[in-house]
Amino acid sequence: MSHSVLILSPDKIRGALLTKVFEKNSFHVNLCRNLFDSYEVLKDLKPSLFLIDREGFYPNELATLTSLKTILKETSVLVVSNQPDYGLVTIRGVAIDWCVCNPLDLNMIAEKALELVNKKTEDTLKSLLPTDEAEDNKDKIDETTDEGKLQDDLMGYLRLK
Repeated sequence: MSHSVLILSPDKIRGALLTKVFEKNSFHVNLCRNLFDSYEVLKDLKPSLFLIDREGFYPNELATLTSLKTILKETSVLVVSNQPDYGLVTIRGVAIDWCVCNPLDLNMIAEKALELVNKKTEDTLKSLLPTDEAEDNKDKIDETTDEGKLQDDLMGYLRLK
């Protein structure tokens, strides 16, 4: 299954490197260099992953992402940063994962991204399937009904009833 990723990176070189590694891992990639363009792509395409390259943004610039919280609830969000500045990017109601690496470790970022989108896909599938408890109870009811009917039929056939 091919996943889509929106990469938000104001740095041309880092953006190109991230694009290459995701294309190599069979992602459909969209690269945006500014926040405005990323809003439009997020609204239109609703990608599996939104990767934010933290480098090149001022601390308060990314605060405007909170207006996209309804769209981002369905998308995995990964922030790549050279240093752990976790408090600077928060979106209420949206889980944000961090990948801190200095220098840029493309393999680690790709592994983390694949882990996130696979987990999101798995969670979505689980939410669509009936719960195990309901399935177990349904099977027990069917078995009990079938066993009781079978036993009654057998007793009647053997004229033991």
